[in-house]
Amino acid sequence: MQNEQQQQLQNAETIRNKNFSFEDLETSWQKYLQQVDQEHVRKMLEDVEIQHTENDAVFDIFVNSKVQSDILGNEKEKIIAHLRNDLLNDSVDFHINIKRKEQIVKKTVTSKDKFEEMLNENPDFRQLAESLSLEPQ
Repeated sequence: MQNEQQQQLQNAETIRNKNFSFEDLETSWQKYLQQVDQEHVRKMLEDVEIQHTENDAVFDIFVNSKVQSDILGNEKEKIIAHLRNDLLNDSVDFHINIKRKEQIVKKTVTSKDKFEEMLNENPDFRQLAESLSLEPQ
């Protein structure tokens, strides 16, 4: 009985509990993303919103749909193992939340908006559009 209590005390002493910042969490999350082989899973994980309170090992992840929630749920054990090892904190965990419809901002994008965005993002496209006298409709 006494050996069992000593073993429990030793195990309690070896629990990692290092504090980490939001930046540390983001860096570790990005490291995990680099390890994900399936592109659709990686893209979905890149699209989540993470909310973390300083000095709290449990954080929230917000997704846009049930499908994203399911994919994240399937990856959760691997993500948790990675984060715990990388952040040196065995208490790391997260809750998956689906954003309510009013939290999701929907923007109507017109052809003109797309054209202007392409002009702003790519100087070569801007030159081509100008040489062809293209204008957004």
